[in-house]
Amino acid sequence: MRLIPALLLATALTATAHAADDTALTSAKQQLAVGVSTSKPDAILLARAAFAALQNDNPKDARLACWIAVASWRAVPLLQSDDPEQAKHVCKEGIAAADRAIALDAKLAEAVAIKAGLQGLSITFNPALGMSLGGEMDEAYGRAEGIDAKNPRVALLKAMNTLHK
Repeated sequence: MRLIPALLLATALTATAHAADDTALTSAKQQLAVGVSTSKPDAILLARAAFAALQNDNPKDARLACWIAVASWRAVPLLQSDDPEQAKHVCKEGIAAADRAIALDAKLAEAVAIKAGLQGLSITFNPALGMSLGGEMDEAYGRAEGIDAKNPRVALLKAMNTLHK
């Protein structure tokens, strides 16, 4: 009979941890939204760090890795003029986060599309990459559409890529 109270306590602790994670995730998303709407890379990088901390606690959560990539994608253009080396570093880390998300969930269309978007940004640091990454990006956008043809973020990223070709 002692097993039931222990099981109830474990369930309550798990629910509390999930609630704390949900609160932290909501807070990080809000921080990202503020950083984006005010064009403040420092706020975006703080949100990115919050997503990274959450993913450290939940390493199998593909969505958290995807959020790191999204925050990176939003920060890079804002960092490029003031600190191109930091922008390059954030871009590279964003691509790695997208790769983690894809490895965890190959059906996460947004991760596939955001990786291609970050690859497009990386071409600004090394224009010679355009020849090799262009086809890879087109393939990725096609794959993302194949996974979730109705995803508006995939459509947006693909359209933005078309504008920059």
